[in-house]
Amino acid sequence: MDNEIVIKQLAIIINLLERICYKMGIEVKRKEELMNEKIELGAIVTDTITGFTGVVVSRIDYLEGTSRLQVQQVSLKDGAMVEAPWIEEGRLKVG
Repeated sequence: MDNEIVIKQLAIIINLLERICYKMGIEVKRKEELMNEKIELGAIVTDTITGFTGVVVSRIDYLEGTSRLQVQQVSLKDGAMVEAPWIEEGRLKVG
């Protein structure tokens, strides 16, 4: 298949996905917008998929442009600290 055809098909799929998200009330951001919005260490964040909330304690930036943040839960679970998961920055919402 010709590269130009594949690129056009992908553009159509992306457009359809953006429309579906808009109708569902899901905010869609372009990669360029996300790249400029770095979450700072110490920010309180919530994972939009799992609802996990905590404080950003560490960050890893990968060469391909993605980032993962380590989020430490603020409260204890059964009197003990829970291991801080690494979560993709795009899944996190500040506040």
